[in-house]
Parts: sequence; structure tokens; C-alpha cells
Amino acid sequence: LGMLAVLAPVIADDPVVSWPRAGQQPASTVLPLAPYRPLQLTATVPCAALQTLNARPGGGEALRTLPADVGTAPGEGLVVAASQGIVTVTASGAELTREVLPAGNCSYRVLADAGGIRVARDGAGISTRADLLPPQVAQLQTDAVAHTSGLSVTLHTDARYQSQPTPLKTVLLVAHGLALAVLLV
Repeated sequence: LGMLAVLAPVIADDPVVSWPRAGQQPASTVLPLAPYRPLQLTATVPCAALQTLNARPGGGEALRTLPADVGTAPGEGLVVAASQGIVTVTASGAELTREVLPAGNCSYRVLADAGGIRVARDGAGISTRADLLPPQVAQLQTDAVAHTSGLSVTLHTDARYQSQPTPLKTVLLVAHGLALAVLLV
């Protein structure tokens, strides 16, 4: 009974964080995850937001998942930035993409999970790194205040210890407890 109870299934939670909230504009948000790395991260950054940031002196970051003063560049977080006509995507300590900012309507998509990190522009793969872990997340920050329609992040957080037993596991645990009580008597 003890071995069966350990092997019996549980119902694991799969908390999902979506940013920004439905119908709202993106606003910088602190997001204290424990552990810092989500199981899966999907980020969509529209080129319109990058083009707006590129027009500013010094450029800007359309998305950042760790504060700028944490660690060294490129850091363990995700940063999607535009400056001097160049788009850069860095994640988990590596530069994934560095290319000329395309004109017109487009969007970048970053997908990070156990299989690595992939960057695509309009569905076409640009960069893939299977050796990288998902980027750390402590905040969701953007310098973009205009043309942010389409800017979004979806996280599946690591909540492996937040679970509840299935009815089978509950029955096995009760039977195990009763057998232990009989043994002690």
C-alpha cells in the first residue's frame, strides 16, 4: 500500500499568468515567481512597438523580465529591444537575434520551454537554441507607451508542489493508515 500510494497520480495545478489583462494596455508589473524560471513562456512583441521605441533617442525595450540592475548583460531574463534600427532579443544569458528592424506590420514571438528558446518573426523561425533554459521572470516591463496593441506574455509557472490527491490516492492513503493502525494494535 505504501508503494502504491507513492505512485498513485495527483492533480497538479497549472497556473497561467497572462499579461496584460484582457482589454488593458501593458503596464510594467512586478511578478515574483518562485522559482524564477517558468515552465513555459510565450511572448509576442509587435514591430509597431519596436519602431516607436527605435524612433526615441537611445531606443528602448519593448519587453524586459528582470530589472536592468540585476546581474550583467545580457542577464538571465528576456529582453526584446530596438535601437539604431536594430532589434535584439536576448534570453537566459545569450543573444538570440540581432537584425535590422523590419519596416511595416510584423511581430516577433519568443517561445521558451524545456525544449529551449525559439524566436520567430511572423511565424518564420529566426533563431533556435535548444541548450537554453526559459528566461527568469521577476517583472514584466515595457518602455513602449504607444502602439502596444499585440504586446503580450503568457507564462506557465512552475507549481509542481501545488497539487491535490486523486480519489485513488486518497483511498490508498486511508487504507495504508488503517493497515498501520492494525499493525500497531
